[in-house]
Amino acid sequence: MSDETASKRTMDYDPMIYDALRETANRVAGKYVAWAYRALTAAEDARWMQMVRDVRAEVRDIDTYDESAIRAKTAELTERFRAMSAQEGTQWERLSNDEKALANQISAAYGRGDVDEVARLRALSTVSTEERLDRG
Repeated sequence: MSDETASKRTMDYDPMIYDALRETANRVAGKYVAWAYRALTAAEDARWMQMVRDVRAEVRDIDTYDESAIRAKTAELTERFRAMSAQEGTQWERLSNDEKALANQISAAYGRGDVDEVARLRALSTVSTEERLDRG
């Protein structure tokens, strides 16, 4: 498409539809960030933060003039968020009390921006939450 054609394109739908896509993506990304905050290893943290970047890239790749693509991605992300929310409680319940306490300490240190404490606490964990859940 030429620059001239692109500059003449207009949205022929309610722009709130695109806003709903962005908000849904933010909710999904927020779940990944929360999981990163509770990650028991640096590798697990990196994995969840990569998922945040991936969700944002998915949204950036949507043509803002394509209402059907926007609606489809919103539906996909809504379903992903629902599945993540359902999975979250199950994952947490599978952790031992010690793992829950460690995850909460890591989250608090992360929230304070204390990266040294996060690293120290993660070094106490010998297994990632993900590996623990796989054994579940």
